[in-house]
Amino acid sequence: MEAALCFWSTAGQDVPGRGFVEQVGFDGRPVDVGFKRMRVQARQIYTFCHAVELGWQGPAREAVENGLSFIWTHGWLARGGWARRFKPDGAQFDTVVDTYEQAFVLFALGWYYRLTQDAEILVAARRTLDKLHSRLDHAEGHGFLTESPDCIQLQQNPHMHLLEAMLVWYEATAEARFADEARMIVRHLRKRMFQEKTGTLPEFYDLDWRPVRQTGGAVVEPGHHFEWTWLLARYSRILDDDTEDIASRLFTFADRHGSDADGVVYDALREDGSVLRADHRTWPQTEALKAYIARSEAGEHHDERIAQLTGLLLDRYLATDIPGLWNDHLNAALKSTSPSVPASTLYHLFLAFAELQRWARMR
Repeated sequence: MEAALCFWSTAGQDVPGRGFVEQVGFDGRPVDVGFKRMRVQARQIYTFCHAVELGWQGPAREAVENGLSFIWTHGWLARGGWARRFKPDGAQFDTVVDTYEQAFVLFALGWYYRLTQDAEILVAARRTLDKLHSRLDHAEGHGFLTESPDCIQLQQNPHMHLLEAMLVWYEATAEARFADEARMIVRHLRKRMFQEKTGTLPEFYDLDWRPVRQTGGAVVEPGHHFEWTWLLARYSRILDDDTEDIASRLFTFADRHGSDADGVVYDALREDGSVLRADHRTWPQTEALKAYIARSEAGEHHDERIAQLTGLLLDRYLATDIPGLWNDHLNAALKSTSPSVPASTLYHLFLAFAELQRWARMR
């Protein structure tokens, strides 16, 4: 609230009408990577909407309007759906329709609607959902394709973020459509994505929703297991639909196998729990923090782990020369390998610390 929001609402913005920058260097200056991703614009819009809701007194609304103006002006494709990437000036150059990107636009619009009750935003959300179904529905009605055209592999991750967006919209409007979409995603999780035998959620599937298995088995990410744990708790609370059977198993797997001896969450495992990538991105730590909070609210006792993860984030990841930046990637020896600071991670950090703040107030 005192450092990151101040930095990203000023140095993290492009000129008016051009939204947010994609990355900055550790000197605090923008890094020109030649493109902007829709997900970054949407995540920053969310962050500053949530900041307003939490009472931050900085220029959050101005930041939100800049980001919204950028995607409103440049984002919608002629054939429907939101573009994936832009040139820095807003010209579309990656016009693949990606479920992940649609989900984050819906998430951002939902938070903006919470603030404004703007009827035009609700219309845009309904239109986005319509295009999502018409362009990205699985041929047999089993969830969504990863992208269109030419989808060759299915993924769990876009479904998770679409569920997150639908819950925001249902809370904001109480419209049955958003609740129905959320329930559909959870049914799909139960029937096809979650692997009952191993208690895991693979990252990748073939077009018939069979996990892609290479040497050592399917790839699983403990950060996503933790993220689903938190999100399923939120889903159950909002829609009164018990998901403890799946949430507890996802959490147990990630809790048992997902961290090194110092409690730092790994980037990726195999489905047998062995380590596939021993590096440590920032976002799996934030998702673990949210999951341990959710399990604590369910009656378990994780105070020490919550304190450990909070300290880890503050002391290892956020300990940069300029307050409000972060080391986004640590190697197995916990040394930073990040050449720059990606704006996309602010969403993870802000939401995790908002959850920590909420949980602390309730204790």
